Amino acid sequence: MSKLTVLVDGVAFENSHQNGIWRVFYEVMRRNAESVNYVLLLENDAVKEIPPNVVTRRSFHRNDSRSRKFVLRRIARRRAIQGLERSFPDAIWHSTYLTPDPRRNPKSVVTAYDCTSEKFFYFDPVLCQQTSAKLECLIQAKHVMAISNSTKDDLCLFYPWLSDRVTVAVLGAEHLGLFDQYSLGKREAFCLFVGNRGMYKNFLTLLDSMLHPNWPSGMPLKVVGARFSDDELSLFRYKGLESRIENLGRVNDSALRDLYRRAACFVFPSLSEGFGLPVVESQVCGTVPVLSDLPVFREVAGDSAIYFDPYSSGSIATAVSKASTSDLSLKIRENAVKNARELTWDRTAELTLRCYQDL
Repeated sequence: MSKLTVLVDGVAFENSHQNGIWRVFYEVMRRNAESVNYVLLLENDAVKEIPPNVVTRRSFHRNDSRSRKFVLRRIARRRAIQGLERSFPDAIWHSTYLTPDPRRNPKSVVTAYDCTSEKFFYFDPVLCQQTSAKLECLIQAKHVMAISNSTKDDLCLFYPWLSDRVTVAVLGAEHLGLFDQYSLGKREAFCLFVGNRGMYKNFLTLLDSMLHPNWPSGMPLKVVGARFSDDELSLFRYKGLESRIENLGRVNDSALRDLYRRAACFVFPSLSEGFGLPVVESQVCGTVPVLSDLPVFREVAGDSAIYFDPYSSGSIATAVSKASTSDLSLKIRENAVKNARELTWDRTAELTLRCYQDL
C-alpha cells in the first residue's frame, strides 16, 4: 500500500505563539511520518522545530489582501496553487490553523481546537474574522478532528450539519517525559500560570484573586509566556502586585517540566478552552491543577483537580489555598498522574492517521 501524501499548511510553525497548535502537529507528524509523506508548506521561515522526516516547501498559497504588494502577491499565489495542483493533485490538505485548501478539487481535514471565537466575539472583533475563516474551512472539510468531546459538542451546536464528520482525538502530554517519583516530592511555595493572558484567558480575575484574603500568604505567581508589556507592568504596580509576580518568558520543555514539578499548583482561570494542554502537562508532572469549572476541564482532568468559579476572585483564591493543603494535595497529585497516563500522543496520531485513510 502506497504512502499517503498530506500537505500541511505550516502557519503555526512560523510564529512564536500558537505553541499548543504547533505541539499537536509536531507530535502527530513525528509519529505518522513512516506512514505518511508529510509536506510542510511554509511562506516564512519556521521558528519552531520541524518533525524529522518531514519535507518542507516554500509556498505563497495563502490569501492575504493586506499585503502592500497585493497584485504581485496575487500572481505569486496563483502560481503557487498551480504548482500544488500539478505536484499534489490527490494529496490530503491539513492546515495547522484556518487556511483552506486552495486547490480546485479540495480534499481537506480540519483540526478544530475550540469554539472560543463563536462564544466570545464580543471581546474582540478579530474573533469574528476567525469564525468566518473557520466556517470556510469547515464547509470545505471532508472530515473534522476535534481535540475533546466538549469541542465536538460545541461544534455540533454551532454547526449541526457537521455532526457526522467529526472525530474526537484528545491530546497527550508525554512530551514532558514519563512520570517518576520525584514528581510527587516536596513542592515550593509558588503558583504557576502557563500560556497566553489576553481576553478569555481571564488573567485579570487571577490578579484580583491574589488580592483576596483567601489567597495563601507568601504564595507568589510565576508566569510562563510572553514577556509582560509596559501596560501590564503598570497594572501590577497599580494593584500593588509587582513584587508578587515573576515573568519567566517562554521556556523549553525541560525548563517547563522542572517548573511544573516544583510548583505548589498550576492555575488555569480560562473562560473557554478546547482542551487545555497545560492541564495534562501539569498532571503528568504530578502537579495539582487548579482549574475553571468548565465541562472541558471536567472531561480532561476528571476528579484529579481542584475547581473554581472563574468569574469569582474569591473562588480562585480559595481553590489555590486548598491546593497548598498537604494531605489533599498529595491525593490529587497521585490521581492526576494516573489520569495523564491515559492521554497519549500515540493515540492522537493513530486516530489522525485513521482519519486520513478513511478519506
